[in-house]
Amino acid sequence: MKDFYDFLSDLPLSEGIDSLAKNIKHEGKQIADFFFLKRRITCEVKFLSKDTKEKVEKIVDGLRGREDFPVFYGSWELNKILKYLKDGDSIHEKIAYAVTSPIEDIVKDANRQIRDTKELFHESKSMGLVIIVNRSVDILDAELVGWRINRCLHKKRQGSDPRFECVNGLWFIDEAHSFFVHRNLEGPISIIFEGHGNSGNEVGEYIEYLTVQWATWKGFPSFKIPSEALTKNRLKFVNASGEKNTEERTLRRHELWRKGYKENPYLRPLPKDKLLQYGRNLLIEITPHFLKAGIQSTMDEKMILMERFTHLLEEINYRGIDMKEFKFNEIDKAVFERFKPQQNSESNS
Repeated sequence: MKDFYDFLSDLPLSEGIDSLAKNIKHEGKQIADFFFLKRRITCEVKFLSKDTKEKVEKIVDGLRGREDFPVFYGSWELNKILKYLKDGDSIHEKIAYAVTSPIEDIVKDANRQIRDTKELFHESKSMGLVIIVNRSVDILDAELVGWRINRCLHKKRQGSDPRFECVNGLWFIDEAHSFFVHRNLEGPISIIFEGHGNSGNEVGEYIEYLTVQWATWKGFPSFKIPSEALTKNRLKFVNASGEKNTEERTLRRHELWRKGYKENPYLRPLPKDKLLQYGRNLLIEITPHFLKAGIQSTMDEKMILMERFTHLLEEINYRGIDMKEFKFNEIDKAVFERFKPQQNSESNS
């Protein structure tokens, strides 16, 4: 946080409002952080810190008892689950609102702080700028946050007055994720939003200036991308230290199997019906090796089968296939029929 405040403090025509307010009575007033350009712009800076993943988990957990909820192993992306639910679109919007609730709280607080500051310093013509920085919250990526910010800035009070009338522009910086351009170029995300009454686009132009200065100060190239390019497959989470979110440790056996399949996804060319049939046959083949009265096999033989099953799970998770489509009752019946003669002969002897 301090380094970003240092960056803003070092800008030309920047004034820290905390120091200015020390000699002014401002009980009951919540002041903003900076004046820029001889007080033509009043700025409040906010940092995202609240992780709202538990809100997603709570909503999804409440859906697990539904008949249309898919069966799967491991973890799935939310969109893969919701595509099976008849009201998936409305649930998705409910979840989006829940996880982005800190955004509206931030905009609301910043709007009040800018308003109080303008009144306190008699700068009624000063334009309001809000800067939101995400450095650590994985779930709040630029695509999701941008959706909620746009909703906030277009909100109206009863009538036609804007809900956040003092927010004339907003700059969102996502340092928690990097945007992948190509193999040798990726970096943090910076997005400009136009707010209420931004006459002459003065705040927007100043944010444009800030983005270039910020990129120079951080030491990475500044490049523009269209908003529609901000998709989840091009956003990568990075941890608070700025390194890719990977762990240097010894991989467990199932992790090695998963890694191996990602490097060689040999089931990917199969159409869905062929993959389902492959999976049914594999489960029929595997199950007897783990039954008490089934096939007596070595641990190495079992591990070969389990590796193939892990590869199957990787593929169905990649495609988002409901495990119920494997028709486990038919698999159980096939296994029973295959080993019934063996069980009968054993009982007769």
